[in-house]
Amino acid sequence: MFGSLYIFGEVRNNSTDNIRFTSLTADLFDGNQQLVDTDQGYAQREIIPPGQTSCFRVLFFNQTATWATYQLSAEASTTTEQPIALTITSTSANPNSDDYELIGQVRNDSGVEQKFVKIIGTLYDSNNTVIDCDYTYANTETLAPGATSSWKINFFGTDRERVANHAVVPD
Repeated sequence: MFGSLYIFGEVRNNSTDNIRFTSLTADLFDGNQQLVDTDQGYAQREIIPPGQTSCFRVLFFNQTATWATYQLSAEASTTTEQPIALTITSTSANPNSDDYELIGQVRNDSGVEQKFVKIIGTLYDSNNTVIDCDYTYANTETLAPGATSSWKINFFGTDRERVANHAVVPD
């Protein structure tokens, strides 16, 4: 979007507990270290287990302020709830897409029906820096135990040549 600023990254759960509803605040500063804008985003994964990560994006619409640096802070709640038992069974980058596109399948390994299974994709450059983060939902709305569904994530406007690696997690 013209004039918009995206800040992409990953947040790691360094605690010994599962965390959920992780919010990220991005503060933009000018060359004099004066705050010129602030906004929030959320980790894409609802529950992040200890030692694991989730990508995030913070979007500043119509960013016109002159900024030089930014600072991130994160807040999350602990939870005893566990992530849903889901497995990505296949993933590949679709060579027929003009934009970067990931396609694959997800399987429900839980003992109960799951609705609206979310698939999160993170793209990295050759320095292992996050360059994009997006999500989609499994094509099948309701996944029975043991069932699989296909999915596709389109990273519109992402230069395929910049992508060196990707990660995909179900949520």
